Amino acid sequence: MKKSRLFIPSLIIAVVIAFALFFGFHLGEVHDERLAEQAAEAYVTLDNDTIPFRADISSQAKFVIRTEDSTTYFCDIIYPSTSAHLYCTFRWTDTCHIEQLHYEARRMVSFHSKVADLIEEVPVRNQQGASGSLFVLTGDVATPCQLALTDGNTYFFNASLYFDDGAHAGEVPELVAAMRRDIDRLVYSFSVTL
Repeated sequence: MKKSRLFIPSLIIAVVIAFALFFGFHLGEVHDERLAEQAAEAYVTLDNDTIPFRADISSQAKFVIRTEDSTTYFCDIIYPSTSAHLYCTFRWTDTCHIEQLHYEARRMVSFHSKVADLIEEVPVRNQQGASGSLFVLTGDVATPCQLALTDGNTYFFNASLYFDDGAHAGEVPELVAAMRRDIDRLVYSFSVTL
């Protein structure tokens, strides 16, 4: 007798769960489509004849070339509505110097080891042949993200995230998360224009 009393409530629960899953997946697909549309509007492609690379940056950011010569370009991605500032360097180089530049990038990250709770090196790669490391630093650090990208033969690109108001990563977690998405997009879209 007890089994028959439990059957109907169990059946109702199963039907409700099935409907929730069906509509949840459908709403999830619609949500994903909206996010993709918003992402397309949220980024613009750097298309500047002065620099030898192309990448997507936030449509809210401003791109500034500080200095350039025939082999090195110092440029910034500035977020005027926040204190975030991505300091970037692009260098034409050769295979012999790329290892040294990777070493220098790791050495710069290691300077933060005294105050960082954790330093995580995340390997990155894109379909245009760029690969390298994204260093994610947590704790009371001045720079929560540092990036090193190369094709292994001809160029080296690095970027460091800082906050101009002196904020540390732990103080602005939402901003760090937003900047991390922008850096991921930069990596995904980065390519050299010859």
